[in-house]
Amino acid sequence: MVPRRILALLATLALSLLAVADGIYLSMVHIDLEFGGGGIGQLCHRLSETGCAVTGGRFGDLLGIPVSVIGGAGAATCALLAIIALIRAGRPRDVLRDLLLTLAALSVLASVIMATLSLVEGKFCPFCVIWYGLNAGLLISSWVAITADSPPRGLRDGLRGGLSALPRLPGALPAVGFALFLVGMFGAYRWFHDLLASAEERAAAAAVEKLLAKTPRRDIMREAGRADLPRKRVGPEGDAPVVIIEFSDFQCPFCKRAWRQLEDYAATSAVPLELAYVHFPLDPQCNPLIENELHPDACEAATASECARRQGKFWEYADALFRDQHDLSRDALLARADALALDRAAFERCLVDPSVQLKLTEDLLLAGRIDVQGTPTLLIDGYRVGGVPRRQALDRILAEILARRDKPAS
Repeated sequence: MVPRRILALLATLALSLLAVADGIYLSMVHIDLEFGGGGIGQLCHRLSETGCAVTGGRFGDLLGIPVSVIGGAGAATCALLAIIALIRAGRPRDVLRDLLLTLAALSVLASVIMATLSLVEGKFCPFCVIWYGLNAGLLISSWVAITADSPPRGLRDGLRGGLSALPRLPGALPAVGFALFLVGMFGAYRWFHDLLASAEERAAAAAVEKLLAKTPRRDIMREAGRADLPRKRVGPEGDAPVVIIEFSDFQCPFCKRAWRQLEDYAATSAVPLELAYVHFPLDPQCNPLIENELHPDACEAATASECARRQGKFWEYADALFRDQHDLSRDALLARADALALDRAAFERCLVDPSVQLKLTEDLLLAGRIDVQGTPTLLIDGYRVGGVPRRQALDRILAEILARRDKPAS
């Protein structure tokens, strides 16, 4: 019976450590979402369309502490109890095993609550789901550990023993352990957060200074203003918006990241913005400015998005294209149109309409005027930016642009 108990406690320790690692990763994603980097969270996006965005959502914090940090502290406490229980594994009965089972049950209860909140959000974080599984495994392994007691005990007996021990001296160990782990992990989280914020501030200042030293392309902004581009206004009403023109390709993975970052930024922008989209498919089939075939489905995807625009659904259709850019076949393009309730017959006629190809050519001519060679490329009030600046830099760029507008001409 003892070897089975040891194996169960070793499994509990391993699952606890995996849960700690999961918590650390999700805490890093939480920071990444705040700063708008989109780097470490890319693994989430490979596993789920919504990525780990729920981690930084309205239920991602409790009293200012990320839920991932709280869960990580709980998992670390389980690991501590598992280690001590292993040292005392020879005892026929040990209250620490009861406490470990109780903590595992509380972890499962927390998982059920977080899963319910994810349902409310309509998003599921893949690494949160993995964590739910780890917590379920913790409950099972810690339960197996007490079935090896002498005499054997069941789940109800173990939980009753753990709950009765919580208000007494043995219960102080997990309480003190959890408090220490929580303080330590949250302190490490804040230290890394502040370190990144400081580095971001310095990088943003340097990037803005370098960018705004260039001469803005007001001529291209005027041309773009006259061009028939997909546009949308976001942010507060009133003042004239800062215009951001995005040169992009629906099959480009960096464009997918840029689209998400810019859309997320625009959704919470305190600055009035006007977003405009210019097609630049990296495929010589429709883009003579490109020599090599990099994205063979990009031209037809661009065409389909223009057909969606003719039915007033460009932004929704473009979002659907980027969300699953691995399938841009004709059938997938039609399926997306159906999902948005577009007129199927009109959409199919549009896909072979020469006027759409003429529209793409006009976009390419506009891109050629500023020598766009890769995507994504932005024009922010005439200032050219390769890629999409991180949130901190974008805040500074927009603030400086607005400040320059307010300065009287000398």
